[in-house]
Amino acid sequence: MMEYYKEKHGNWLAAKYDDPLKQGFLEKYKISIIPKLIIIRPDGEVISNKGRKDIQDKGLIAFRSWQSAMLAAVKKLDQQQQLSNEAEEEMH
Repeated sequence: MMEYYKEKHGNWLAAKYDDPLKQGFLEKYKISIIPKLIIIRPDGEVISNKGRKDIQDKGLIAFRSWQSAMLAAVKKLDQQQQLSNEAEEEMH
């Protein structure tokens, strides 16, 4: 299995089967089948819980869609952080 991941998996993050965080992932993302490709934002919110199907159905367009969703989320998080920093500065 590890040979497969080394050769075919690509630069994707993956949790090892015996990872202590596995149960939390299974519950949070309602995973019932392994392996499962879930696309998540930096804040942990799901962009797509059907990553493999997206790729099969849409090909490269799926990646572009995920990237757009990711960039929008990062921009929103940056704006929230900036507002939080400004509010903190006003308090001091």
